[in-house]
Amino acid sequence: MTTFLLFKKLYAEAFNGLTSASELLLKTITWFVLGTTAIGLFAFVFRIFTGFFTI
Repeated sequence: MTTFLLFKKLYAEAFNGLTSASELLLKTITWFVLGTTAIGLFAFVFRIFTGFFTI
């Protein structure tokens, strides 16, 4: 439990000194990664349902 609280404190302190520009950059990167992951997951599921495993 102590390790978890230490990581939580470090995480909170890391984001306290961010400027708005760096915060916007991190949010943009986060949404881009989330979007590309969603597209990749959709493509994989689509491929499975349309005959990925046919011989």
